[in-house]
Amino acid sequence: MNSYEESLKIKKDSESYNNKAIVLFKMDRFQEAIDCFDQAIAMNPDDTVYQKNKKFSVEEIDIKHKKYIFLILEKYKIIIQAY
Repeated sequence: MNSYEESLKIKKDSESYNNKAIVLFKMDRFQEAIDCFDQAIAMNPDDTVYQKNKKFSVEEIDIKHKKYIFLILEKYKIIIQAY
């Protein structure tokens, strides 16, 4: 991660932001990844790869939220059944 941050200090280009975003995505830091994808898209709006990468990050956040909601509902269901 540090190497991407260092490269962005030297040269702020769309590919560097995209690469950093991919690393953040793999670290489950989806919102930060989306922010970097947004930077890449702003610099190179015609690159569909950056747009697709952002879409995957947004979808992953949605999936994670649905999983958490399901887990919470299951816990409440267990609690309610105990009464």
